[in-house]
Amino acid sequence: MSGIGPAGRYRRHGTGGNIFDRSGPPAFSAPVAPDACLRSPLVTTSRLRRTLRSEGRRARVEISGDDRVHAELRLIGHLRTLSPETLAGARSVVGGYVADDGEPDIGPWLEQLRSRHVEVALPVPTGPERDASMHFRRWQDGETLEPGRYGIPCPPDRPGRAVVPDVVIVPLVRFDPSGNRLGRGAGYYDRWLAGNRCVAIGVAFEAQRVGEVPTRDHDVALDIVVTELGVRFPGRNRGDCRVPMPDVDKDGMRCE
Repeated sequence: MSGIGPAGRYRRHGTGGNIFDRSGPPAFSAPVAPDACLRSPLVTTSRLRRTLRSEGRRARVEISGDDRVHAELRLIGHLRTLSPETLAGARSVVGGYVADDGEPDIGPWLEQLRSRHVEVALPVPTGPERDASMHFRRWQDGETLEPGRYGIPCPPDRPGRAVVPDVVIVPLVRFDPSGNRLGRGAGYYDRWLAGNRCVAIGVAFEAQRVGEVPTRDHDVALDIVVTELGVRFPGRNRGDCRVPMPDVDKDGMRCE
């Protein structure tokens, strides 16, 4: 069941923490590294990806209480320093998401964008589940979200709502310094990103970072990664930054 009330309309119940509760000191979980034995040549890429995915989902779900509250507040603070207009031009459309399965709740940031008349869209799975296809649907002002596939809220299905966002906020379970990501395994974002041009911004907790994510030929790397610790521009490490890049340190983290 999804929380749609004023204090929790974006996160499904059970992911922990009230984003408006600012009490208690911030605390952050250390990054979870895969077991060294998984790097053995005898371990298949598929098995390694499954293990990383399972550990990454557990890492973000385990961030709870005050730790989650303060981590999300910091993460949203960093998101607010990124201007969709600067990244993708005037009248940019931003593709957001409704938090599920321990994903960071970016709802307050999406509300701020909407208050500035920035158009926001949300992902909607389409077609048979095995196809892992989706599109983004415009979220109109004053509109109540409806339960969609998997119970995740989405805008009502009405004519003319489909849109291709210029900036897409991508949830994930693992990321690495080069901007490679692992999702939950269904492939919705993999397929969408492979077929559409946009600025892809990964959002995660620092505990989901690993040294290397094993990739496949169709994987699309992220342009920006935002965690509670700051904003990274991983294109610096790949040598192909596709967005305006400020001064960054050796790890691609923006210098404050």
